[in-house]
Amino acid sequence: MDHFDIVVRDIPAAYEHYRSLGFGCPEKIEGDEHELYAAWMFRKQTVHDVAFTSGAGPRLHHVGVFAPEAHQVLRTADIFGSLRAEHHIERGPGRHGVSNAF
Repeated sequence: MDHFDIVVRDIPAAYEHYRSLGFGCPEKIEGDEHELYAAWMFRKQTVHDVAFTSGAGPRLHHVGVFAPEAHQVLRTADIFGSLRAEHHIERGPGRHGVSNAF
């Protein structure tokens, strides 16, 4: 497992709670008045371990899995397709979000 993306109604509350647990925040999205819209937080030495995005929640948006090589991500998508489980892929492999993760 690499990271989780959790949709929450109150980003500032989630952010403060995880900060109190020792999480750092390398990246966040704020409005003109410093309203917090999204936050990517970490405990281990990766881009992020948990991300909070705004919406009806709390609910799990996605789980990211670590793969040492980019082609392994594409192979996983091929396996889903061969099992006729492609409907479980909401968005195809590629770079996404502020983190530019693949």
